Amino acid sequence: MSITLHRGYVPGCIGRVVELHAHCYHALAGFGVAFEARVARELAQFCERCDGERDALWLLRDGDAIEGAV
Repeated sequence: MSITLHRGYVPGCIGRVVELHAHCYHALAGFGVAFEARVARELAQFCERCDGERDALWLLRDGDAIEGAV
């Protein structure tokens, strides 16, 4: 296992972060499709307008696999 912290977008990260949120919050609070769709929309919008001088997306990676995000 090689855990690293990556700053910035990588292909597939939006889908993976949405998947992590959907599974976690469904188990914890019963959230469903409306929550998952909102997370997908808002994260995609954030990534499209992200300015590296003022914004950041950090991805916790185990090799190529994304296991968390801030």
